[in-house]
Amino acid sequence: MRTFSLVEGTSDKFWSIDVVNTSVTVNYGRTGTKGQTKTTEYESAAKATAESATLIAAKVRKGYVEGTATGSL
Repeated sequence: MRTFSLVEGTSDKFWSIDVVNTSVTVNYGRTGTKGQTKTTEYESAAKATAESATLIAAKVRKGYVEGTATGSL
């Protein structure tokens, strides 16, 4: 599992992603909360890995920084 956080102005959010075989689980929300969880199934493990890389790149572009975050899957 990889976790990211964004602290910007009054915003303090976390986002985490976990890839297991063909499923990608994302957990996100305000830091200090349980957040929301969404799991998506893909046709293959390679597609799941590729999609996770795309999602991570999008979050980094938005200013998220990898590290520990307060949230739980």
